[in-house]
Amino acid sequence: MKIGRNAPCPCNSGKKYKKCCGSPLANSVNNFDEAIPDGAVATFFDKKNETIVFLKDTMVVNQLRREGPKIAASFDDAFDKEIRQISEQFALSFGTLCCRFQHAGKDRVCDACVQLLANASQTSIAALELVRHGFRLQPGILIRNAVETVCVALSLFAEPTLFEAYEKGKLQSSKMVSRAKEIVPGLGWAYGFFSKEFAHIGQLHQQMTEWDTFEKSDQAAEMNLRFIKFAVNLLTISGELICYDSVDTHRYWKRIGPGRYSYDP
Repeated sequence: MKIGRNAPCPCNSGKKYKKCCGSPLANSVNNFDEAIPDGAVATFFDKKNETIVFLKDTMVVNQLRREGPKIAASFDDAFDKEIRQISEQFALSFGTLCCRFQHAGKDRVCDACVQLLANASQTSIAALELVRHGFRLQPGILIRNAVETVCVALSLFAEPTLFEAYEKGKLQSSKMVSRAKEIVPGLGWAYGFFSKEFAHIGQLHQQMTEWDTFEKSDQAAEMNLRFIKFAVNLLTISGELICYDSVDTHRYWKRIGPGRYSYDP
């Protein structure tokens, strides 16, 4: 005889059949051994969907090869305009560095500064790739690294005597922020913000971040895109200063004397 879902459970638990032996959980448990897939290494009960979830040893492989491309494609569709804006600004910034690359070997300090900015440029694009593949919290750590790298480049440019310590690996990069913030306004605040909220455990770490596809309304994606735009603009500003003599048009800096420049955007 078929038991009604709202009928008392025949096991005499006092519960309705649908909440006891007739529940999806009970059915899953009854068939648990048969339901275990190959490669399962862990399991938990999803209360929202009332089902048992198995975690397989191919979890990361599937995320990278199956889900990753879907997430990236959704990001590209939702934020195509923003990606193109970043790409355009990045090309201008990196183009400045490429002009200076043509004169490499004439000034070791300047060469080191340009190399640092080139590395920071790649770090910024790595942050873009991270958010593009669904990592919403982690890009800020890379942006912080890019900011610190720019601070080292600006400090070496302003104080070439630091180059010896840098070359020997004895330069404390975090202490260059105090020097660099006197050159480019806002650098100290930016470094502090990305350190507090991302490199260290800030408020954003208090919530579980999603690893899922994107929609245009995704606030975390919008936030990260603003961070990346900031980093690329910072590289453009810093690159123009360090490569001043290799740039035809100066949009941010004005030379006011030998080795002296004024930030004049």
